[in-house]
Amino acid sequence: MNKKEGFIFFLAFLAILQIVTLNLETVEQRKEIERLKNQPKTIIYKVDNAGGVIDHTGTITAKNVLDGRYTVTISGYGNFLVTKEQYDGLKIGDPMPEYLKGIGN
Repeated sequence: MNKKEGFIFFLAFLAILQIVTLNLETVEQRKEIERLKNQPKTIIYKVDNAGGVIDHTGTITAKNVLDGRYTVTISGYGNFLVTKEQYDGLKIGDPMPEYLKGIGN
């Protein structure tokens, strides 16, 4: 065997070695894909209460006049009977005024 034949043999050996190595990697990757496909799925829920009812609790959501009586609706608390002056001073989206927070008043 001369130098040229030895070099060609060496290149052929390297090519075969590379093909075998790539096949082994491909088999391992297929096994990993199958393992991932068969494992239970995990669902991750992101919890943020932005825009939820909790954010609007205690704000005026509606104003009504029923039979000459003035009422305001406050989310999380319900409807309140108010005077005309109080009614005129409140706007939808305002926070609950202090005079409505009193217990039993």
